[in-house]
Amino acid sequence: MLSKLKKRYGAVGPVAILALIVAVAFAGVPAVAQPVANTSANAFQIAKRALKIGQVANKRAAAANKRSVNAIKLARAGGAQGPQGPKGDKGDKGDKGDKGNTGDTGDTGPTGPTGPTGFGADGDSVETTALAPGDDPECPIGGSMFEVGEEDPTYACNGTFEGGTLPGGATLTGAWVVSADSPALFGFLKATPISFPIPLAEAPVETDTHYIAPDGAIPPECDDGDDTAPPAGTGPAGPANPEADPGQVCVFASASLTSVDEPTAISVSDYNGNAGATTTGALLFVNPDDEACPGCPAGAYAGSFAVTG
Repeated sequence: MLSKLKKRYGAVGPVAILALIVAVAFAGVPAVAQPVANTSANAFQIAKRALKIGQVANKRAAAANKRSVNAIKLARAGGAQGPQGPKGDKGDKGDKGDKGNTGDTGDTGPTGPTGPTGFGADGDSVETTALAPGDDPECPIGGSMFEVGEEDPTYACNGTFEGGTLPGGATLTGAWVVSADSPALFGFLKATPISFPIPLAEAPVETDTHYIAPDGAIPPECDDGDDTAPPAGTGPAGPANPEADPGQVCVFASASLTSVDEPTAISVSDYNGNAGATTTGALLFVNPDDEACPGCPAGAYAGSFAVTG
C-alpha cells in the first residue's frame, strides 16, 4: 500500500500519511486532559502541513521528471535545432532518368452517333430511241435520240452535217476502179461512178473538175502545198493522199493494174455525160489506148478522188 502512495504522492507522501493517521488516532481517543488535547491538535496541524509539503514536493518532482524526459528526447534527436544557415550554391544538373514504361491502353470511347447516309437520290436513266430516216427533223437520214428525265433530248445523227450538205472546207475522199467488166459506152468507152456520201451545196462545173494522170503534174487546186509527212502534215498530194481546194473535184489515177498501156484520157462528167459533176457524184469515162487494145480495152485502172465543200 505504501508503494502505491509513493507512486501517487511522491517520496514524502507516506510520511505525511503516517502523520495524518496518528493525528486522527489521537483525535478519536476521549480527552483525558487538556494537555493531551492540545498535543493532538498540534499533531494534526503538523500532519496537515506535512501533507501539503508532500504535495508541493510531488509536483516539483513531476516537473523535474518531465524536464528529464524532454532532455533525453533532445539528446536522442541530436540537440535543439539551430538557426537556418545561408542558402547553398545550386547543384549540378542530374543525369537524365530512364524512359518510363508505356502506359496501358485506355478504354475505347463510346461510339458516336451515326450520320446520314451519303448517297443522293437516284438519277434518271437515259432512254435511247432509234430514228429511221424521216422520223425526226433533227436527223433527216436517221440516227438516235437520247432523253434524260424532263431535259431536252440530244441526237446522234447518221452521216449528216448542219444543213445536210458538206460544210465549207470539209473534204471527202474515196477510191475508184475501172476494169474489163466495167460497162462500155459507145462501144469502147469504159465508165465508173464516184459518189459523194454528203452532197455538195453546188454542183461543180467543168473548170472545177481535174484529172491527174499517173506521175502527171498536179494543179495547184489539187495540192495544199504541205508535203510534210504525217503526223505533222498530210504528205504530198497524189493517189495515196488526194487533196482538193474548196469547190474543187480532183481525180488521181495510179499506175495501171495490168500490163496494158495507160488510158489516153479520163474525163469527169455528170450523169448526162456533160463535163463537170453533180452535187452527189460524177462519172469517170476512160478512153483506153487505141494502140494497146483498139476498140476493146481489157486493162484495169484505179485511183482516188477528193472533193472539198
